Parts: sequence; C-alpha cells; structure tokens
Amino acid sequence: MLTERCFGPYRTEIDPDAAREFYRRFPGWDCACGHCRNFLALARGRRLPEDILTVLDGLGIPPERASYVLMLCPGEDGLLRYEFGCRLPGRVLSGPERGDGGGIWCGREPDPSADCGIQEPCFDLMFFRDLPWVLDEPVEGPAEN
Repeated sequence: MLTERCFGPYRTEIDPDAAREFYRRFPGWDCACGHCRNFLALARGRRLPEDILTVLDGLGIPPERASYVLMLCPGEDGLLRYEFGCRLPGRVLSGPERGDGGGIWCGREPDPSADCGIQEPCFDLMFFRDLPWVLDEPVEGPAEN
C-alpha cells in the first residue's frame, strides 16, 4: 500500500512493506574498490550521519544495503564527498531539481549500475555527504573494479 512520505523537501509515495521486504533479501552494493569498501565499513559500523541512519531505520533498510554508492570528490577538511542511497518502490510527487535538496535528492539515478531490480515504479533516495576515510590503507586503495 502506498504511503505518502517526505524526505527533506521531497514529497513521495512509497510502499514501505515492499521496500522492507526487498531490502531484507537484497545483498547491497558489491563494488570492491577502496572507496566503496570505505563506505561499507562506515555503514556497517553505523558511522553514517545520524539523520541518514534515522531515515534508513524508519524504512527498515540496513545502511550497508545501499543500492548505489559513489565517491564523488574530495570534500571539506580531508573528508570524501559521497553520493549514496537506496531505490524505493513508489514515486516522487514533488520536490526541487537535483542539487537543490540540501544534501538529499529523490529522483531516478541515470547510472545503470543503480538498477537493483526493485519493482516499478520506483525512485532513488540519494544522500550527498562528506565522510571520513576509515580503512587501514591509503585513501587511493586498490584500483577500482
């Protein structure tokens, strides 16, 4: 059953039961590059920003089961700017264009690697945050796969 839900400035309709069931089985992002492994270490340790953990917990989505992760660029104070999120069954009803949501975006990620096989219609709930490097290896890490 679709339920109206707001994420930052975005008004959406989602099927929370279908989302919980999907992410109960979905293994999560599986890239083995250093940047993605760093994100997964943060997610598994619940070291993502509290506001993001609150949203994901409310949806029943373990943070380490993100459906899309990308390190965009160096961020502030030696941190790394990440884009990450999850695909949700439902649709976006209203909200600003990409980049105007204050660190959050609801829409459809055009990168085909974001396709995790969730039912249509669906949209991506994406977060943009500066995160620390926590792996015990240089930031460059192994070459990206």
